[in-house]
Amino acid sequence: MGFTLLELMIVMIIVGILAALTLPSFSGSQERALGREAGATLKLISAAEKNYRMENGTGGFYGSTDVGAINQNLTLSLVEIKWDYNITTTAAPTPECTGFCFNITANRKTSNAYYAGCTYWLTYDSGISSNPENASRSHFGMCP
Repeated sequence: MGFTLLELMIVMIIVGILAALTLPSFSGSQERALGREAGATLKLISAAEKNYRMENGTGGFYGSTDVGAINQNLTLSLVEIKWDYNITTTAAPTPECTGFCFNITANRKTSNAYYAGCTYWLTYDSGISSNPENASRSHFGMCP
């Protein structure tokens, strides 16, 4: 014996409703995971910047918008699939920076208008304090 067409259609409607209910939840979970990925990568780049400064003894930090150059100079293996990474540096004190500073940004690459322009950033200022925990400021509030 088989199923009737009506029974099959009811099952397909129920499956469709369940899929429609779980898809937004999955999308939000995926974006939260990507946000955590960006935050972890920014912290990794920050640690690599501090190592670069100690190893090279230049007193300054390395800045670039080219991931290949960032990977080579900071001994990293970043991949720009979901994020564009940029590092800007300040070598002299400014109103925003009291010592040697670097600012790392991760900009979301997406065709989805809801998440376009999503940016995370982390700033390190060597003049704030001798304690590295006090010298780092990060912002993770730009993404939904």
